[in-house]
Amino acid sequence: MIVFLDENRLDVNASFSATSATVATFSSLYDNDLGTKVVSIGSNDSTPEEWYISFSSAVSFNRIFVGNHNIKAGTIWYSTDDGANYNNFSNIIAWSDNTASHNYFEFSEVTGVTNIYILMTTTQTADAQKYIGQFRAFSEIGEVQENPVEFEHEYTETAAINTTANGGIVKTSFGERFRARLLFQGANTTDMTLFRALKDRILPFYVYPCGGVTTYDQEGFRVQDMHFVNWTGNYKPSLRGNFSLLDIGTDIEMMLEET
Repeated sequence: MIVFLDENRLDVNASFSATSATVATFSSLYDNDLGTKVVSIGSNDSTPEEWYISFSSAVSFNRIFVGNHNIKAGTIWYSTDDGANYNNFSNIIAWSDNTASHNYFEFSEVTGVTNIYILMTTTQTADAQKYIGQFRAFSEIGEVQENPVEFEHEYTETAAINTTANGGIVKTSFGERFRARLLFQGANTTDMTLFRALKDRILPFYVYPCGGVTTYDQEGFRVQDMHFVNWTGNYKPSLRGNFSLLDIGTDIEMMLEET
C-alpha cells in the first residue's frame, strides 16, 4: 500500500561529525538526490566509519530510509541524552552480509531524540570507501487502506535544446522532477481523513508508492523510489453512486508534483 511520510528531520536542525568523511558534504544526505553522497576518506574493512548526527532540539520519528549506500555490515542507534547513551530501535537496525543498496526501516516511534549514530563496519566491495547517498529520519503520516485504481507517473525534464551551426542538436539537461496522478475509487472515511490532512499540509511530504515492499522492480515502485512532493491539484471528492446512502465510498483524484 502507498505510504506518505513527513519531512526529513536532518533537513531541520542537524549537525554532523564523522571519522573521516568531510562534514561540509553532509548536506548530500538530505538533498533528495540519490546521485549525491557522503563518502569516507582512507577507510577500509579494518577501519570502521562512524557518523554522528546531532539535533539542536529533540526530534521524534518512526521510520528511517538509507539510500544509495554500500554498507555490508553496520548498525544505527539513537540517543535521548546528547550521546551519553545509545539505544537500539524497537526493530533493531543492523546490517550483516547485506547486499541491498537501499533500505527502509519501520519501528515504534522514538521521541526526544538528540542524536543518531551510524556505524559502518564493512562494505559490499571489500575495502571500498563507505558511502550513503540519502539518510531520512521521518514519521509516517499514513498508509492508504486501498491503493488507487490508477497511478500515472512521469519524470518531467527541464532542458535547453540548441541548434549548432552545422544543424546538429546540443541538449543541456537541468534535471528531472517526479509528477503523478492517483485516482482513488470508493475511498473510505479513514483514507479520506488522510487525504484531507495531506491536502491541508503547509509543508511538502514524501510519497512512497511501494510502501517499503522490496520485491517490486518497476521504476516508480522500487524501494528507492520515494519523492518529496506537494499536492498541487484541487481537492475534489466525489460521492459514489446514490448520495443518500452512507458508507458508499468517495472517488478522488490526487495530483502530486516534486518540490
